[in-house]
Amino acid sequence: MEQGILDLLCLSETWEAFFKEKEEQGYWRTAERDEWRAFLDAKEYLVPAQRVKEEGFCFSVPEKKLVNKSGSEKKRVVYSFLPEENCYLKVMTRLLLTKYDGCFAENCYSFRRRHGSRQAIGRLVH
Repeated sequence: MEQGILDLLCLSETWEAFFKEKEEQGYWRTAERDEWRAFLDAKEYLVPAQRVKEEGFCFSVPEKKLVNKSGSEKKRVVYSFLPEENCYLKVMTRLLLTKYDGCFAENCYSFRRRHGSRQAIGRLVH
């Protein structure tokens, strides 16, 4: 029987696979990599993973931040959760994208693995 997303988020293998994938992609800055490594080694992911499985759980209220847009005077709004919740949401997103990516239409480029704006523009040009 296939394990559910919430069950997978309680497994160290899930978190290590996420970490390894990001490391292989050259995603991590040194400080961020070290923070994630410490988070995984201390198994801090178990706190939000187990809390989410409890009935009535709610994430914290995210903090609203204004961030400068590159090359513009405009700002964009970013919402940030507590660090452990943010990590949890990133890994959950990876699991959901992996599981359901094949359900999306070929011309849907939002939040896709290896299927983003670069591919959309390439499709238009060719």
